[in-house]
Amino acid sequence: MDAFIDPGDVVIMDQFCYHGSLNMFLKKGAVPLHVEMDRDGMKIDRLRDVVVEQINNGRKPKLIYTIPVYHNPTGTTLSLQRRKNMIDLASEYEIPIVENESYADFRIDGPKLPPAMMGLSGGEGVIYISAFTKLIGCGLRLGYGVFPESARSHLSNVGFGIRPSHLTAMVVNRFLRENKGSYVEGVANSLKGKRDAMIRSLGEHFPPSCGWTEPSGGMMLWVELPEGADSWDLLDKAVARGVKYNPGPIFRSDRAGRNFLRLTYSHNTPSEIDEGVAILADVFDKEGVFK
Repeated sequence: MDAFIDPGDVVIMDQFCYHGSLNMFLKKGAVPLHVEMDRDGMKIDRLRDVVVEQINNGRKPKLIYTIPVYHNPTGTTLSLQRRKNMIDLASEYEIPIVENESYADFRIDGPKLPPAMMGLSGGEGVIYISAFTKLIGCGLRLGYGVFPESARSHLSNVGFGIRPSHLTAMVVNRFLRENKGSYVEGVANSLKGKRDAMIRSLGEHFPPSCGWTEPSGGMMLWVELPEGADSWDLLDKAVARGVKYNPGPIFRSDRAGRNFLRLTYSHNTPSEIDEGVAILADVFDKEGVFK
């Protein structure tokens, strides 16, 4: 982001944005603008509204940042038609798209993933970034990017600090060349059992007044509590019972979305997930969330 973002720059992002990325933009002094989403990802008509409004106010957005596959935190995937529409809109107003596909290897089931916008765009107007940390291990700190030729001059003037270990890169390269198919299949099988356990447990322990996404991949889902609930204030009570989640406001620059929360299912066993969801439901019920 050092190559593209200056203090005061407007950055358009999903309605809820992965807090690591959001905090990075905020530290750079960017002005994040969140665009409404649904089960098919960012709404392109709302994106257009935001772009036009900012341009009319003399503040052309610097870029559009999105996680289009198994979105963090909601688990949604941007549809093929919306990808094409986003590319067309970004091209029309000459606003680059930063496409983060760090979760693309975590397909569990459902339809085949749509092509990356980098490929759909013909290689122009889109910067593609991903990482191996989610797939293999966070300690690797190894990722990569693909960028159009027009971005070369900006990137060439940026110091990237400490470079990743060449040894780590070589090990990951060899491991994935020889084992990626079987390894990814094993990860998907593991995630399927855990995802299914979480969805089943939510159905058993949470009332119809709540809702949640049912992602076909990734490692998280998004829970909507009844209006008036405050996932941030409730967090300490859940932690005291041995359960933790991510409250919705950490994924918003304005700290809105208090009746939302993120649950992840990658670490715990299915039985632990069921126990944890039951405890969480009990906490919320005793605090009057379900009334």
